[in-house]
Amino acid sequence: MKITHILWGLTSGGIETMLVNIINHQVKEHDVELLLVNDYYDSSLLAQLSDKCRLVRCKRKVGSRNPIPILKLNRHLLCSRPDIVHLHSTGLSRIIFVPCTMVRTIHNTNNPCGEYRKMRQLFSISKAVKSYTKSQGYESELVENGIPVGAFSQKDQPWEPNHPLHIVQIGRLDVRQKGQHVLISSMEKLVKDYKATNLFVHFIGAGDDEQMLRQLVKDKGLEEYIIFEGVKPQDYLKGHLKDFDLLVQPSLYEGFGLTVAEALAAKVPVLVSDIEGPMEIIEDGKYGMAFHCNDADDLASSIRHILLHGYPQSMVEEARDMVCEKYDITHTAEKYLQAYQEILSN
Repeated sequence: MKITHILWGLTSGGIETMLVNIINHQVKEHDVELLLVNDYYDSSLLAQLSDKCRLVRCKRKVGSRNPIPILKLNRHLLCSRPDIVHLHSTGLSRIIFVPCTMVRTIHNTNNPCGEYRKMRQLFSISKAVKSYTKSQGYESELVENGIPVGAFSQKDQPWEPNHPLHIVQIGRLDVRQKGQHVLISSMEKLVKDYKATNLFVHFIGAGDDEQMLRQLVKDKGLEEYIIFEGVKPQDYLKGHLKDFDLLVQPSLYEGFGLTVAEALAAKVPVLVSDIEGPMEIIEDGKYGMAFHCNDADDLASSIRHILLHGYPQSMVEEARDMVCEKYDITHTAEKYLQAYQEILSN
């Protein structure tokens, strides 16, 4: 089977990281290529792409109206004649003019649906996304996100009260979705109201809101407690996610929450906002803790509870077993291949 995956660019986000892992599985038995429209990519993530996967770069400058890269994309598809063209971003179908069998993975809730009618098949990464897509008037097949579970080193010693608590938040610095400002506000309450000073937040990622968040930290006098770590390659997370004591995901909306699954694979406890995607992963509190979305006071209270009483280790152990069984990347990659075969046989 000849498969072409298309992205605007290869950044270090969750979609791109997962796609590289999927491709690396699919190339074992199929002819797979990755087509990047724009001329930007994360070199560390690109280095993880299998040599068996053909990489096609159209090299369009971001925001450019130069038609040549788009013509290059369509000429390539016309010559390559893939069996399946798998899209992973909004807007891509608008620049594809040649006839091809297009499928699309929907990676988030609140996603615009104008292009869905062009797709032979829609895939949703979670029950939450599937439900949201149905509310827009479109059916989709559920193919849950996956991670390379076995690649993540595991935390060998659980955090204990009275020790420094190192909290990690991983993701694009984008307060409109990821809600980092909620975590910063909760830290202000913890430090100033609860007098909890033996804790630290590490933001891993970059984004348009970084300067605003840095200023917010400064305005609240929290520079001692909040560290901006910048972007870290996936290999770093696989080896060092275990070094943190708690992952907090304060997202305001989220179709899945790949970093939540990664933390559970590393035996790192999680505390997530009570929205559909993350709650689906932790099964409404069975495998992790939650707080009220966009409520800094409730987040602070939840962290304070952990500071005083710890985190149930039995939950951590059971969560790791669940992730192995349900969210390993091999399951995700195989489900896509099975779906492709069904499409081509009809």
